[in-house]
Amino acid sequence: MTTQKQQLISLLARKWVTPITAFEEASCMRLAARISDIRADGYKVESKWIKAKGGGNQFKAYRLASGQPTKRSA
Repeated sequence: MTTQKQQLISLLARKWVTPITAFEEASCMRLAARISDIRADGYKVESKWIKAKGGGNQFKAYRLASGQPTKRSA
């Protein structure tokens, strides 16, 4: 069984992940908190602001910086 953090690392390695993507594909409702955990584990995570269509709302999208392995050795 994979953990939520492992699922997110796999997603981040493939594409930009938004809060909606994290919820739909990893059942994660606290993406920013998990990103903080992933960064604390030594991963380099890029982020960018995205403006929602039809409104002034903004949210962040995240992905692993290029060259990051999807698994860390302990």
